[in-house]
Amino acid sequence: MSRRANKESVSSDSGTAGGVPPADIEVIVQNICHKAIEAAISVMKDEFIKLFEDHNVKLTAIEQRLQTIEVFTNKPGIRDFAVEDVARRLDHLESDITTQKNNSVSSTQITDILQEINGVRAESRSFMCAANDAEQYNRRNNLRIRGISLKPTDDCRSVVTSFIRDKLGVHAVDSNDIEEAHPLLVNQQHAASTTLQPSSQPTNSDVIIVRFRSRELRDTVIRMRRRLRGSRFTIAEDLTALNLKTLNRVRNDPDVAKSWTWNGKIFVITRSGSGNKAQVKPFQSLRE
Repeated sequence: MSRRANKESVSSDSGTAGGVPPADIEVIVQNICHKAIEAAISVMKDEFIKLFEDHNVKLTAIEQRLQTIEVFTNKPGIRDFAVEDVARRLDHLESDITTQKNNSVSSTQITDILQEINGVRAESRSFMCAANDAEQYNRRNNLRIRGISLKPTDDCRSVVTSFIRDKLGVHAVDSNDIEEAHPLLVNQQHAASTTLQPSSQPTNSDVIIVRFRSRELRDTVIRMRRRLRGSRFTIAEDLTALNLKTLNRVRNDPDVAKSWTWNGKIFVITRSGSGNKAQVKPFQSLRE
């Protein structure tokens, strides 16, 4: 009997939790959850009420300020002043808009005009370069010799021939190899020749334009000009005014280490970059 009683007791204990039936445990859990939810809802309700009250306070303050402004602006002087101020601002804004429109149109017109000017400038420069190249080609057999003093009775061709023989050592030349030789006028010397010469050269010496019949002889003479170093004589190519201006421009550029001409073309070696020889044309920038 005692063993049977013990089994029933164990069976009874295993079917309950601390003697509480499962159905009762479920009810207890539901009650606990319900109370927790009610507590959370109560807290949230209090928070919403507090926020609502804060918003009411702020709305009340805003309404009071609006009423004060309304009373203030309803005064005749203040109201008229406010209306006039708004009118002035509107007029100013309208004026700005009109000005901007006018400026926009004017700016467009100016842009079109500038584009047209640039186009005309580019076209004119193209024609100038073409004419300059043709003129320089006609001077391909010419040289300019400076430092020879001529007398009124001197034959220019004979003087130049003697100069080439004596100073340059080119003995194969004679007067028949020179097609033409004549000194430049004084104003031409100043405008076209003296800018090529160092300032140490005498200003009263003549600049003689020499035209050779042979291109080879012309090249031989200009190559032998190294013998004139340290003397008052110089030999240079007969450049056009545009090429001479370009040469003087590159010579005055601080980035140019060396500049020279050959066959009417201008060459430079710059201090920056690779240091290679480069040709410079009229209107061309060294930075291109």
